[in-house]
Amino acid sequence: ENRGWFVAASVQPQWNGRTNTNKNARFTELKENVSENFRPGNNFGMRVGYEFNENWSVYSGLRYEEKKSRINYNAHLDYSTEMETLMPDGKYLSEYNHTLNDDLSVALTMIRPVEVEMLSGNDIPFEMKATYRQKELEIPVVGQYTLPLKKWNVLAKMGLVANMQFSETLDDRSFASVLPEVEIREREAWNVLDDNKFSLDYLVGIGASYELNKRMSIFVEPTLEIGLRKPTTTGVGSGYNYSVGLETGLAYKF
Repeated sequence: ENRGWFVAASVQPQWNGRTNTNKNARFTELKENVSENFRPGNNFGMRVGYEFNENWSVYSGLRYEEKKSRINYNAHLDYSTEMETLMPDGKYLSEYNHTLNDDLSVALTMIRPVEVEMLSGNDIPFEMKATYRQKELEIPVVGQYTLPLKKWNVLAKMGLVANMQFSETLDDRSFASVLPEVEIREREAWNVLDDNKFSLDYLVGIGASYELNKRMSIFVEPTLEIGLRKPTTTGVGSGYNYSVGLETGLAYKF
C-alpha cells in the first residue's frame, strides 16, 4: 500500500547569497571595488519519485530557477589626451574599452567640457550600477525520510542538485562619473556574459505534508542549498553560493 510512484509540482521563493570568502579578489589588482546585494529569487518545477515503504522514498525531476542581485561597481578610466576628439559642441569625446574582470568588459564613452582641464595619466573614477540575473535548469536527486502521523507527516531530505546555467545578464545598467563635470556613457549595449556553466549543490531540508485523500497531499519544506565548490566565474567576487527557500507543492500518488 505504501509502495509506488508519485509526481509533484512545486514552487519555491528563495533568498540567495554568497559567502564572499574573498569578495574582491578578482578586482584587487585594478584597484577597484564591487558590492553585491542579493534580491529574492524564484524556483519552480516537477518531481517524479518512488516510495519504497511508508518511511523511505527517492525523487528526481526538473526545476527552473532565477537568481538576481544588485551590483555597485566602482572603478576608474586611465585618461589620455591622445584619445580625445573635439566635437562641434565644444566638448571632448574619448572612447574606452574597460575590463571589469576576466569575463566582463564594457565599451564606454567619456565627454569632457573644454573648460575642464585634465592631464594624461589622471584616473577618472566612475560607478556602474546593474541588476545581475542568472537563469538555471536544475536536476535534483534527493532521498527522503517520512515519519507518518495520521494525516500529517514529518519529513527530512538530503541530496544533490545539478545546475546548468543557460543565461547570465547585467540589466538596468547605469554609469556615472564621480567628477560632476565629466560625463560617462555606455557606448555599446551588451548583455550576454558567460553561458552554459555547470555546478553542483548539496541540499538538505525538513518539512511537513498533509494528506488530502489517499492519492493527494500538500507539502511545505524549508530547504537549504550550498554550492560544493566556489564558482569559477561570477558577476562579482568569489565564494560559495547558497540559497534558502520554502518549497511548497502538491503531490499525487499512483
